[in-house]
Amino acid sequence: ILFADIRNFTGISETLSPAENFSFINDYLSVMGPIIRENNGFIDKYIGDAILALFFKSSDAAKASVEMHAMLERFNAQFIDGIFPEIRIGVGIHTGRIMLGTIGEVRRMENTVISDTVNAASRIESLTKKLKAGILLSGDSLAQIPGDDYKTRLVDVAQLRGKTKMIEIYELLNPLSAERRELLLSYAGELRQAILEARAGKLDEAKALLEKCRAQCPDDGIVLHHLRVLGKMEILKSRNLN
Repeated sequence: ILFADIRNFTGISETLSPAENFSFINDYLSVMGPIIRENNGFIDKYIGDAILALFFKSSDAAKASVEMHAMLERFNAQFIDGIFPEIRIGVGIHTGRIMLGTIGEVRRMENTVISDTVNAASRIESLTKKLKAGILLSGDSLAQIPGDDYKTRLVDVAQLRGKTKMIEIYELLNPLSAERRELLLSYAGELRQAILEARAGKLDEAKALLEKCRAQCPDDGIVLHHLRVLGKMEILKSRNLN
């Protein structure tokens, strides 16, 4: 399952007229839809500016997500001329069992997919905003991708909202420049260890590792996010001790 969503579309739409909103979304979907089909995907539905797509292979979904980000650069270059604002998208990918069926009532029916997998993919996509990441995929999806064509790093071990199972979340780094990708991967091991230490309640150890990561890349949104979370955890811990 692949979810793709435009960042801050509500804010963007407020600057456009209703007609411009339709033109903007249709122009965007007209360049993203073919990428999904060319990578053996099927678009289940459009949810406003969001896309819900299905793939038989996680590798096809990953390839499509990378190509969508590349297309976005060309899309922005074409439309950043005072008519439409520059946009960014977040993509979430998750793998699991689904059921395709029909929902509705006698006068209004549609085909769609329903499963816990779909809900999890949507939650993973929503994390792209919080973690300042372009593409996130679950450990379940990553495990189904053969070879090492895709460069990833662990960015969270999360209990998604409404779920009980912990899911490993990885950032797909391929859309980034080679220089940026190499920098982020240079301390990926320390970031992983920091995340695991924090989950184990070892806040001091986690903070020390995260500070080392921040020293290497001060604008890494994922490191900054975990430092903020850690700060909140430290405050709660001190309150409990008092």
